[in-house]
Amino acid sequence: MGAPVDGWVAAVKAYTSGSGGGCNIVAKLGDGQETAAPPDSTPSTTSGGDDDEDAMWGELMEGAEVPADARVRPTDLHLAAFRGDLNEVETLIEKKKHQINQADSEGMTPLMVAVKQGHMDVAELLLPVSDVHAIDKEEWTVMHWACEVGRLAFVKRLCKEHCELLAMKDKRGLSPLHIACWQGNEELAKILLQNKADMKALTKWGETPLHHAAFFGHVGVCRLLLEHGADPLVKDRLRRSPKSLASGKAASPELQALFREAVAAGPAASESSTASLNG
Repeated sequence: MGAPVDGWVAAVKAYTSGSGGGCNIVAKLGDGQETAAPPDSTPSTTSGGDDDEDAMWGELMEGAEVPADARVRPTDLHLAAFRGDLNEVETLIEKKKHQINQADSEGMTPLMVAVKQGHMDVAELLLPVSDVHAIDKEEWTVMHWACEVGRLAFVKRLCKEHCELLAMKDKRGLSPLHIACWQGNEELAKILLQNKADMKALTKWGETPLHHAAFFGHVGVCRLLLEHGADPLVKDRLRRSPKSLASGKAASPELQALFREAVAAGPAASESSTASLNG
């Protein structure tokens, strides 16, 4: 095996180790296989050509014994986006346009990979040429990923240019606002609400974003949602309301008091707060 192909194999192993967009293959490779290179030392993806790469990818997949649907190898653009190599990404956008919206084994596009890895300069470069409505295997969009990693400036840009992404849900019914709320990211939730994210969006279990914020005990996010008019008494499919989730023994006294006050105040107080916040 030549040095260029060795470098490509190391790059692919780093990508598929679980830190990138691909499936967790390295854990299945066995003791006889080469250890993945750390993400920050991933070598260049330049290799001896596509035939060499296809051959090596086939060998890796056989060694990993992964299912057929996980055998989609990452493209050069995936690897460059994972590494955060802005110059190489710029070159590949011109030379390998067909790779821009290709999905890896997890269904992730290079744009999603760049966002997940926090390479926002690369993400900004890819955004105008990428399909922002693409979804991965969990049916996450780039908006879901931007919320997951808390990239506020990028979320603001997506809201401005592609606000329809706020309504897109994954296979479990999770919207971007659900993600912000379970994380307790108050600033992110505020951005999404200012851009008309739906507080009434339901998961497949009938959970609103407020259910998630209450369950995880995020007082600030709960207060924000309640001020915007979220219903503290709406029940999910298990007959749980946000208030009931905020009333358990594990809930903080502050959270319990917040929901008691919200229920006592009634919907009129919430509507008044919403008007002032949106004004």
